[in-house]
Amino acid sequence: MITIEKSEVANWLLLSCKSEHRKVKEKIDLFVQKYNQAFSDFELEVKNAEQENFGKWDDYIEWKAYQQSCSNLKHKIAEIEKGHFTVS
Repeated sequence: MITIEKSEVANWLLLSCKSEHRKVKEKIDLFVQKYNQAFSDFELEVKNAEQENFGKWDDYIEWKAYQQSCSNLKHKIAEIEKGHFTVS
């Protein structure tokens, strides 16, 4: 049996989360470049449009999911950096 230190698990988990966060951030950046605006502005534009644009709605749903994922990963990274996790 081998023993793995909590710090080793934390480092691996932190690297994994930061890698995933970077990938999500790149997806978000693509939407920012595509529409040349922040998510909040795009959300208002899509929701307040007089005529529904299905392409923009598809992008909105995807972008919103990436925003939520980014937020969750930021929180997870902060918790790991603080050592607020357990290994079972």
